[in-house]
Amino acid sequence: MISPVDKMTTAARDSYGSLNERCALYPFFMRDSFSDIFAICRSPQKDSHNQRSVLIIQPFAEEQNKSRRMLSLLQQSLAEQGNSSLIIDLYGTGDSSGELRDADLTIWKENLIAAYKWLQKEYSHTKTTIIGLRTGALLGAGILNQCQNIDQIIAWQPVSDFKKYLLQFLRTKIMAEMLSGNRSKSAGELLQNILDGSKEKNEEEVAGYILSARLIKTLINLNIEEELKQAGRKISFDLFEICAKEGGLSMQNSKLLEQISSTFIKTTSAKIIGSQFWQTQEITELPQLIVATCAKVNCNDG
Repeated sequence: MISPVDKMTTAARDSYGSLNERCALYPFFMRDSFSDIFAICRSPQKDSHNQRSVLIIQPFAEEQNKSRRMLSLLQQSLAEQGNSSLIIDLYGTGDSSGELRDADLTIWKENLIAAYKWLQKEYSHTKTTIIGLRTGALLGAGILNQCQNIDQIIAWQPVSDFKKYLLQFLRTKIMAEMLSGNRSKSAGELLQNILDGSKEKNEEEVAGYILSARLIKTLINLNIEEELKQAGRKISFDLFEICAKEGGLSMQNSKLLEQISSTFIKTTSAKIIGSQFWQTQEITELPQLIVATCAKVNCNDG
């Protein structure tokens, strides 16, 4: 049984105190039926009007590490504008329990649903926005059926098809092996080796991350269009594309918006000029993305 508040007490919150005059920060461990999940909540001071809660879902692998600074700044800005937010490390990632090789989609969904329920209980069943970066947007779309008070997804450079994303990720291993003078298999062959693993024991290490058959078999068919269409209710889907050059949306994102637009899904899009901070060598900030995102969160209640 999910018990997402058993390690979160008033005393624990108060011990962390105020981050500044406008918002408070408190980390804690959330317990669900699988694991202890590390979480960070940022909220307005008690006398601030809470407009809605926000569940922030991180991207995969090294993209998660590169984006921590930006997501922390996002939480602070949301709190300053009256919105409470929660960000978690999924099972097997970051400071949460477990190993990545032992994770799967069922566990990650349970983690996210527990986080959603915590927000609903803590903030009196307010409406909830998901802000998902890259694969975070894809995972967020997958919990809409179980989380009825989520009415908005803000997608930062979303991954729409996990298999295509995974093949690109596997190519980083190929490039590393080529640079070291070793002959490597193709990305497709590496993926097939994982999927063909006897008793789900096959795995590949890519950039220090262990990709197991157990994990990949549950993620491989994730498609954001299919996940959104299963929601069965009105959802706002607000896409932010981050690019170094001005111009229209990429063909991939334009096609995605065209495919998901329907009676139930209201779409908007914006292009933010700047560095793709989740993959830059140095930790990078993109304040204009945070400003635009916070405006979109609060606009949804207008």
